[in-house]
Amino acid sequence: MISVRCIVGLIWLMAAVMMAEPALAGVPILLTTQQPLAFAGNLTFVVEDVDVVADPSSGKVWMALYGDDGSKKQEMVLGKGEHFVYYGLTRIDITVVDIYAGEGTDLVSMYLNEGILVKNNANEGTPPAVPIPQVGNATGETAPVVPPAESAPQEPAADNATTDGTSGAGTEDVVPELQDLPEQPENLGETEPAAPEDQ
Repeated sequence: MISVRCIVGLIWLMAAVMMAEPALAGVPILLTTQQPLAFAGNLTFVVEDVDVVADPSSGKVWMALYGDDGSKKQEMVLGKGEHFVYYGLTRIDITVVDIYAGEGTDLVSMYLNEGILVKNNANEGTPPAVPIPQVGNATGETAPVVPPAESAPQEPAADNATTDGTSGAGTEDVVPELQDLPEQPENLGETEPAAPEDQ
């Protein structure tokens, strides 16, 4: 027969386990609008649109969950800190963390509390992301983004090549020698009359 101490110990252990949060409760997610996210059960989650007024904390996000046949299973309009929860064959619980709205792309930062992500085949075959433009010049214009050259021919290394693959020739011209600065007069604040020029 099981002793009372054993039963009390098991009840205490079960209560402690149920009260403790799992160490890995979820996954952070960052999605752009119209970017699909695949879940188990042939479900696809999409951030349809973002509406941010003057204050991003008061913005709203339109989210939808689609079945494998393209039918809309559930849609919600949520604000920061609110949950998208779906109960079906699989349960999905997503919290909106932050909303970022821009001219060309809107981003939504979320946290997956519950749900099983699967490989996202919807994005296969799409071209890679466009590189981020470089900081502009002094006038504020954005510098054009130049894609890397496709297998440009390489010149053979010179006889005096260094270990990093660069030529050692001409390095004396790259870093100029420091020159002695002329001595500064002690009376910087005072001005002396200019001497007449001899002609």
